[in-house]
Order: sequence, then C-alpha cells, then structure tokens
Amino acid sequence: MSAVRPDTAGLEAIHNQPEFNEQLWQYLNRRVSDWRIITGKEKAKEYAALFSRIEKDYGVERAVMLGVWGVESTFGDPIVQQHHMRPVIPSLAALAWGEPHRRKYWEQELVNALTIVQRGWSTSRRNDRFLGRRHGSYPMDAGSLAPYRYGL
Repeated sequence: MSAVRPDTAGLEAIHNQPEFNEQLWQYLNRRVSDWRIITGKEKAKEYAALFSRIEKDYGVERAVMLGVWGVESTFGDPIVQQHHMRPVIPSLAALAWGEPHRRKYWEQELVNALTIVQRGWSTSRRNDRFLGRRHGSYPMDAGSLAPYRYGL
C-alpha cells in the first residue's frame, strides 16, 4: 500500500452524480440513446441463456440487468470506459480518506478489495464498478457465459 497514491477524481465525481443533480427527464434524455437501445437488444440476444438463468435463479428481470449494464458501463465499451473508469484501489483509498459521510463504508470496501487481491483473483474477473462487500455475500460467478469478466 505504500506505493498507492489516492485517485481523488472520485471525490468530485461522487458529489456530482447526474442521478442527483439533473431533473428526471433531463437525465433520461441524456442516457437513453438509439445506440444504447440497439446495443441492449443485441446484448439481450447474445446473452439470452445467461439472462434466463439469472432470471430463474434470482428473479432479476433481464430488462433491469440490461438497463443497469448499459447506464453504468455502456455495456463494457472500452472506448467509453477509458474516459470514465478509475483504478479500484487508489479510488477506494481516496474515498476512505476523503469522504467523511461514508468513511466506514469506503474503508470496508478498500479492505474487501485488498482481500480479493491478496487471494489472487485475476484482473480479468471484473470490469464494472466494484463493491467488495458483495464478494463476501454473493460469492458466485456466472461462468463462461458472463457478459463481462469480474476483475480489478
């Protein structure tokens, strides 16, 4: 940890989330695009078996999963992600240090992420936003059908 330098970009971003700073219709107009709808339909077909399995096992509808996947990671698009995704450990370190309202939460997320790294989980296992506490509560992987890999 001595070489980790906090990535403070997340401190500003957490206070400027559009979900909390835009009117509902403004938010929807900026995020519901033809591209997201077309890509969502393509991903629904491509991963139909996985979505069916998750719907059956956990009761989560594919429309909800596709909506979250599209908004939160633009379906894992690497071009979009290179401008918006931040390194996990430095980001959690900054949040644990500089976010007083949820300090305990971010500290625990940092410890959980470091525990996963210590156990040798590969970086190919996740590319979306990571909440390490979920690892302990829901230790499962969708396997080779996963639409994106879980990694740090």
